[in-house]
Parts: sequence; C-alpha cells; structure tokens
Amino acid sequence: MARCFAKRVDGTAAGTGVKAAAVAPSGYGPGDLLSAYHLPADGGRGATIAIVDAYDAPTAAADLAVYRTQFGLPALQPGQFTKVDQRGSQNGYPTPDAGWATETSLDLDMVSAVAPEADILLVEADSASLADLAAAVDEAAALGATYISNSYGGSEDGTEAAFADAHYDHPGVAVVASSGDDGYGVQFPAAAPEVTAVGGTALTRDAGTARGWTETAWSGAGSGCSAYVPKPSFQTDTGCGNRSVADVSAVADPHTGVAVYDTYGSSGDGWAQYGGTSVAAPVIASVYALAGPIADHGHPNTFPYARPGALNDVTSGSNGTCTTAYLCTAGPGYDGPTGLGTPDGTTAFAATDFGTVAGKVTDEAGAPVGGVRVTATGAGSGRTTTRGDGTYSLPLPVGDYTVTAAEFGWTSVAHAATVTTGTTTAGDFVLARRAMVTLSGKVTDASGHGWPLGATLALDDGSETAPFSSDFYTGAYSVDVPANGSYTLHVTSAIPGYTHRDVQVKVGSGNVAHDIGLDAQLLASDGSAPGYTQKTATSATEKFATGTLPAGWSTTSAKGDPWTFHAPDPSSWTADPTLGFASAMSGGDTDSTLLTPATALPAGKSLLLAFRTVQAGGLASIDSTADSGATWQTVWTGDGRESGAQHAVVPAAGNDRSVRLRFHYTNSAVGWWDIADVSLAQAWLHLDKGTLVAGDVTSARTGRPLDGVSVAVAGTTAGATSAAGSGPGGGSDAFYWLFSPATGHRTVTGSLVYYDQARASVKLAARPCARTARRPGS
Repeated sequence: MARCFAKRVDGTAAGTGVKAAAVAPSGYGPGDLLSAYHLPADGGRGATIAIVDAYDAPTAAADLAVYRTQFGLPALQPGQFTKVDQRGSQNGYPTPDAGWATETSLDLDMVSAVAPEADILLVEADSASLADLAAAVDEAAALGATYISNSYGGSEDGTEAAFADAHYDHPGVAVVASSGDDGYGVQFPAAAPEVTAVGGTALTRDAGTARGWTETAWSGAGSGCSAYVPKPSFQTDTGCGNRSVADVSAVADPHTGVAVYDTYGSSGDGWAQYGGTSVAAPVIASVYALAGPIADHGHPNTFPYARPGALNDVTSGSNGTCTTAYLCTAGPGYDGPTGLGTPDGTTAFAATDFGTVAGKVTDEAGAPVGGVRVTATGAGSGRTTTRGDGTYSLPLPVGDYTVTAAEFGWTSVAHAATVTTGTTTAGDFVLARRAMVTLSGKVTDASGHGWPLGATLALDDGSETAPFSSDFYTGAYSVDVPANGSYTLHVTSAIPGYTHRDVQVKVGSGNVAHDIGLDAQLLASDGSAPGYTQKTATSATEKFATGTLPAGWSTTSAKGDPWTFHAPDPSSWTADPTLGFASAMSGGDTDSTLLTPATALPAGKSLLLAFRTVQAGGLASIDSTADSGATWQTVWTGDGRESGAQHAVVPAAGNDRSVRLRFHYTNSAVGWWDIADVSLAQAWLHLDKGTLVAGDVTSARTGRPLDGVSVAVAGTTAGATSAAGSGPGGGSDAFYWLFSPATGHRTVTGSLVYYDQARASVKLAARPCARTARRPGS
C-alpha cells in the first residue's frame, strides 16, 4: 500500500472560511511561491494538470473555491475543475478517507497557487494500493492530462521496473512524484525511470540575497540509490549505479510550509500550515505546465538535466547519513535530497519552442458556448475546454495541427492551424445544434425482486459523459440525445450492492425506449444488495498438502518450466503447517498454466474461487472454460504485486455446465507466482422477504430538509438516517432509504433530538419501493 506525504504543522489551525488580512492563514501563499521560484502570475491556461490521490475527497471543490478566494485567485470557470474515479467515471466515487482528503486539498491548492488558469483533473483511486493508484495515473493520461502529480509512495520490492513501464511511462506527459518524507531512502513511483522525482527543501525569506530567498535541503526529503531500477541514460552521477533520487525539488519543510484549506480531512480545521514532499510534487507539475506544451515523444524528466544552470542550486543541508555522501547531503551540482535544484523560472522545464492557438466558440447566433472540448492533433497534441465566455487558449509545440471543437449535442467542427514560435494563431469556431430525440426507460432490479432503482447514468458518445439520474421511486429516466447515433449508458445504482452496467443503445430519427436491469452483487464481501443473502456450497478444496501435482490437476508450459508444488512448511510464505503451495517460477522467459479438475455447476449457480497468493512481477490471470477449452473467459488478473486472500467468480448461466479454471503466468524477467489454499464453491443469491422504503425528511414548521433524522420501521431492526446528497446523483437533501423485512401496514417513525417524533402508517408492498415523507415537528 502507498501512503501520502502531507505533513501538518500543529498549532497553525486558523478556522474556516475566507479570512481578513489581520488573521491571514499561516504558511506561504501563491504570491510567495511565485516570488521564490521566479514564476509568472496567472499562468497555466490551456494546460490540464491531473492530481492522483486515493479515496474520495467530498469537499474538494468547495474547499478549493475558498482557497482561491482567500488569495485573490480567479474563481474556477465551468469545466475548469473535474473529479472522476480511476475509471474516468463521475457515477460513484470511492469511499471518503479523511487522511487522503487532506492530501487532495493540499495538491489542489498548490496547483491553483502556481498555475491558477490551468484546468484541473482530480482522479480518485479506489484505494491506496499501488495497483489502483497506477490505474488512476493511466486514466489521467487517457483523459488528456499532460502533467500528472503523485504525492504518494511505497517501499521498493523488486517489481518496480516492470510496473513503471506498465503504468508510469507516458511519453509526452510530465509525470512527477514525491520522493518521500522519511529522510534518506528510496520510494516508488519516484524511482521510476520515466518519472520526475521531486525532493524537498526548507524555503526561507532572505532580504540579504538578490533572489530574496534561500533554500537548504529538508531533513525529511527522500533520496538515495534505487536497489532495482537501472540508471537512466540522462543521469550521469557516478556514486549510484542505478536510478538516483531525486531529480529536482521545491519547498517541503513543514516549518517553512504552505497554507492549505481543508474541511473534510483528518483535522477538519479549515486553514492550517502543511509541508512534505506532497507540497513539492504539485508545485513542480505546475511549473512544467507553465513552461509550455510537451511534444508527443520523450520524457519530461530529462528536461532539467539539459539545462541545470536554469535552476536554483541548493548546496547545504542533509536528510540523514549514507556511504555516498551526495546522495544524502546537498552540495554544488547534483545531490540526492534536492536533485539538480529548485525552479528559477520555467526554462529548465520547457520542452521546445511553442506558440498558441486561441479563439472563441459560438453558436450560429453568435452566442458563446462554454464547456466545449477543443483538441489539437498533429506535430504535438493538446486539449482544453472553453470557458463560460466561449474562449479558449491552447499552447502547442510549433508545427501543423488539426484543431477540433466538439461537444455533446452540437456538430463538431475542425480547422487546420499552423503554430509558430511565440505567436498566437486564431481559431474561432461556429457550432450548430444537432437534431435531438428522447431516450427513456426504467432502471430496475434484475435479480429477483424487480423493484425500481434510483441510479446515476452517464451518457457516453465516444468521448465525453453527461451524468443524469433515474427516479428513485419509479426507476424512470429520460434524456435527450442527438438523433442517428450510437451511445453507451454507464449505469450505477444509488443503492449499494448492485453491479455497474454498461448498456449499448442505438437511436434513429425517433424517440427510443430502453429499460435497464441491474444485477445484485453475488459476494457479501463486496457489499450485499438489500433483500439478498449470499448462499454457498463448497464443491472442492486443494491445500497442496502432498507437495506433488494433485489428482485431476494438470500443468503445461509453452516456455520455461511448468508449475511446481511444495509441501506444507511453517517457515514458507503461507506460515501454516497445513498448507502447501503451487508455484510458477520465471528465470527470464516463462509461459506456464495450471488447470483444475472439472467442476459441475448447475444452472443459475455461480462458481466462487477463493485462494491465497503472492506474486512478484509478470502477468498472472485466471481463466474459465465451460466448453473443454474451446473458449476462455478471464475472471481474475494480478497486477504484479498481488498478495494475500483473493477471490474470483465465474458468473451463473441458464444451463448446467462443467467448468475448469486455468491459472496462467507469463513473465519475460525473473519473478514468480505462488497460490495456496484453493477453494471452489457453488454460490447463489437467496431472495429475502421484504421491500424497500425511501423518502425525504422535512421540518413540519419550516418545510426545510432535515439531515440526521433516524428513520425506523416499528417491530423490525430496519433503520436509516436522512442525509444530504444520498440520493442518485447526490442531488437529494435529507433523503433516506432502508430495507424492511416486514410488509403490510407498518408504522414508520422519524426521530431527531429537539424535534417531536413523527409517525405514519404506511402499507409496505412486497416489491415496489414504498415512498414516505417524514415531517418531524419543531
């Protein structure tokens, strides 16, 4: 698991909201950073800077707005800030986490401080696992970000090189990462050869210098020589035969830290002073953005090495003790804690000569059209979104381009443009509205209960999504779409426990009706849908206790050795005297498989596989076949670093089947994949008697929504609490839902301290979603 590198300074909390100058927040603000690093004000327009963090930060946008107001930065324009999950969806963010929410606020504030005109893309990983964070990096690049900041890291374990190539190598994108906050020692992904590793300094005002500031190496900054990642060609220091960390640096010492605004995080105090290399990474990502566009080839972490004289060389301070002094002690030229130095303007971070394409997008009547995607392809590439006044500005490397303006519901228009050094090429667009038809239907439960579902739907026309919601009580949805098109509906239930579904829809010249059924999740460990209980019946287990190939199993190898088997040994990784394990080893080039015996699977039953594993590099997958190997379906994949308990599911079908599983391992380097404690079980969902109850809670006196009301069905344990934003799309105030195991005429109560209890008799039907409205007296 990775951890974030934000460090809060105790005693600096300054409350919430915008503060007067007399009680200004503690810590450096945007003006200080621009002064210290000789950076232009109001920069970044046309750039998209991505922040990758784990878990959801629910107040990120609101907190960022307060930060920008406090320091006189321009308010965010429509489309300037976007938040998505690691799949690029806005339909259901990860679980919130207080610690990571603070990290997110810090990162967003630093981007706004250095590049206030840049578009900001926040990509929230499902968890702090490196696999999820890496997926978020890939998604950020796929969504068009050319500057990606990563303020997290984890210890090296030998799989870095392959993992870096798979997820952190994005030519033409400046991927930056914090070097760590624990002093001397190397963290990943900072050690990745294609990433700009960002160390840290203590930044102090010094009127006695021409610069007005001085810097020393921060004692907490990470640095060192990677144990596994080979030395990239652009590094020439001689004391480390592998990748040296860091490359560059910026302020990180919490005691010379920055002001950050966060109301959800671990303190929830609002204003406080923070440090850590979590500050330095987004600062450097934003400096790259100020420096201009990046050509589609090459890696921007090489740029500072071509112009080391354009950086502030940090020559004093250390972060620990080490055998090779420069890796832990700052000095003239390159050193570990501060790299080549800190920004002195943007020259060291610039890729090439560039110009700008700028213009305005209007409709046929001349009215501005905001939120239009403007993309450029050709000598380089770029992407931005028009502001509310229809204007855009897109910095690009010199050369010839096709520039396209496109937005859902409008015709797309493309123009040719030639970009020359230091000039602005005009690129205005006039868009016309497309003919529209209505796509409508209902979203319902498809696993047996059949009740309507409130859901968030995102309409994907191949490039963008437009979220909307279905009605919680009827499941009905309706959206206008351009006629004669093909679309994907990404559907996520507002009630947890249902699987996400992508639905393909074609429309012609008339309105189209399309109902959508969502399946309840099978596994209780993934979160059960209300009204369902997981049932299982074990079919087979394999503990590899004999240390030989088990009866009915088989192993083959297209390259390298087949799987081997190891008898129980308490000193092995299983740490269990009853468990042996199977192992696929790679000495440099392996492609091997391990097949289970056939398992009889009745109609309507799924096959649940549970096992323990440890993986070091390579590609691991588990595939299933129900036709004797004629076709295979992948049901599980490993990311190269998997460990611990895992599970996979072969979905149910309408007929009896005989199913086999294949454990498949490939690796072109040294590595292994071990499995143990394999269990196969039939699994299915049992329908529980009952119904859904949902509603809104308001004050009987004022009619205003009331959050925090406890709602219960008398005579049952069913209960819920009303909360803002808990309905589909997050748009309902004081909304609640619950599953009642009792049906018929029941008393539903609503209770809140200082209010009279509200009671109502409601007829709860066996399947429809019963709607209630509680109005406690005041």
